[in-house]
Amino acid sequence: MPDERLAEVRPVFRFIVGLGAAGVVILGVGLLQFINFEPSGQHTGLQARILGFWDYDQKTGTITGDSKDHFKTTEQLAAEVDWTTLPPDLLVGGHWFSGGFALDAGGVGPARARDLIAKPAVPLRPPSDRGTPPGRYTFVVERYYRDKPVEVLARASVLVIGGR
Repeated sequence: MPDERLAEVRPVFRFIVGLGAAGVVILGVGLLQFINFEPSGQHTGLQARILGFWDYDQKTGTITGDSKDHFKTTEQLAAEVDWTTLPPDLLVGGHWFSGGFALDAGGVGPARARDLIAKPAVPLRPPSDRGTPPGRYTFVVERYYRDKPVEVLARASVLVIGGR
């Protein structure tokens, strides 16, 4: 009789142990990714300055008008960064993300901060010729180490709404 009960419980026990092992593997992979993308000792305390979001003239590569916090889907836009607030030799980049950091929507870098001073406007690159899809877009200035982003120096969001 005790062998029959043990035989009934054994598959459930093995399943639970298997789930536990899978959880340990997932935790280990997550820890390795964290160590890879967030190496210890990489926090500098530096902050970049995003001056705002502007209409962008693609032909001249310049920003125009007044700073805004929302744009229409038909408007081109760019973030303006004051790269002079960072040490000249610092390896940095500025990148646009959409969909909760899921899609890269353009940017500059990685490059030395001194090399980006001449390019303060970083345009958002629409994923299609139809304009920018509605949604929230986030612009992030990051510090790089060995061509890998290791520290966020500034972050700001802008809203793109439908309409003409």
